[in-house]
Amino acid sequence: MPRLDLFIVDIRQLRYFVGVVEAGSFTKAAATLNVAQSALSLHVRQLEEGFGTQLLVRDRTGVSLTASGDKLLERARIILKEIQLTEAELTNSVAAPSGEVTIGIPSGAARVLSGPLIESVRSELPRISLKMIEGMTGPLEEWMAAGRFNLAVLYRTAESVGQMTVLAREEFCLVAPPGEPPFEDSIPLADLHAFPLAVPMRNNNVRRSVADVVAQHGCVLDVRFEVDSLSTIIDMVMAGKAYSILTPSAIQKEASQGQVRTVQIIDPVITRSVVLAVNPKDERSPAVSAVRKLIPKVVKTLIESRHWSATAPDRAYQMLQTKFQVLPLLRDCLSRINLEMVLGDIRYLTACDCRDEIAGERKTVRMSAVLVSGRNMDRFPSNWHGHQGIMGAFWPLNGYLKVVRNEPSISLQRRAISATST
Repeated sequence: MPRLDLFIVDIRQLRYFVGVVEAGSFTKAAATLNVAQSALSLHVRQLEEGFGTQLLVRDRTGVSLTASGDKLLERARIILKEIQLTEAELTNSVAAPSGEVTIGIPSGAARVLSGPLIESVRSELPRISLKMIEGMTGPLEEWMAAGRFNLAVLYRTAESVGQMTVLAREEFCLVAPPGEPPFEDSIPLADLHAFPLAVPMRNNNVRRSVADVVAQHGCVLDVRFEVDSLSTIIDMVMAGKAYSILTPSAIQKEASQGQVRTVQIIDPVITRSVVLAVNPKDERSPAVSAVRKLIPKVVKTLIESRHWSATAPDRAYQMLQTKFQVLPLLRDCLSRINLEMVLGDIRYLTACDCRDEIAGERKTVRMSAVLVSGRNMDRFPSNWHGHQGIMGAFWPLNGYLKVVRNEPSISLQRRAISATST
């Protein structure tokens, strides 16, 4: 079998060849390309040897093309142009990404996020076509696992966030028909059994989040209807046929119009994280990455403008978890501290197994510590003042610490006063 000699053309050789022809001489091309004249002559000669034909005629006035050289010039310009276009497309895919991005969003979050996100993509990423699929969390989880989405907004408990981006933290509330009890601003979890509920199906992440906390505290719920449709659940509450347990984002419009009422659930507060998940195969896609970076900005703007009743994740929460255990105010009084939940800029903690230093005995009582940032002091639940004694102490975490108890404690009061004065 005869041996085939393959000649591999260097792109640089084509550039130099075109440059010499367009300049009209090796001397002028060397100056234009900033390459030594001898190097240009070498590369052109290698092209001629590789193709086995003369490409240029050299004389005192410069260079001229042969018939073969003319054909190569035409092809070389096409090749170099394609390379230039490819480089531009690859570079611009990062600077100005284009393409289609599919995102799944739960029905509740979609009511506050969909419109602003579409508008932001339209104005900031005009070359991206956004496909948005709204649904209940159960199907969305399945579709995301099956790879139907590039991105998905999902719900998680604090313990199951993993590597996903936390967009916001929301608090569940009891959604009641207007004019129906309870008439207080808050209700303990243990008292929810008195209200007939319409809630999502059992495979729904919202349902699981609430059910887990209810089970942990030994409470029961009167679930009369299981409905996998947010709009139907809201319609049932507005019609007075049932109550529900949802987050404010799901019924923000109806609540603002007085069609439903929201009652804060306490003892404990039930929270969840709103997270952003990305399909692993799309992590390096410029278009997906661009939308992925834009979503947290949109959510932050909505929260700060109070168009989304949620809390943006921040470092203070993480610092609170690690530093609270050595807080001098409570360190000597508490043998166990449990961080239960985070709500907005108001962070609740519960503690038990306190020691009464006056009586010299240990007893179990319920205590809460509340961290409220200065800019949100007006949001501190005023109803707490009516039935619980409030004691305060400054703590260096850009916030204000208040200790709340159902029964008075002289020892804790003294410690609070002492800490405040330092």
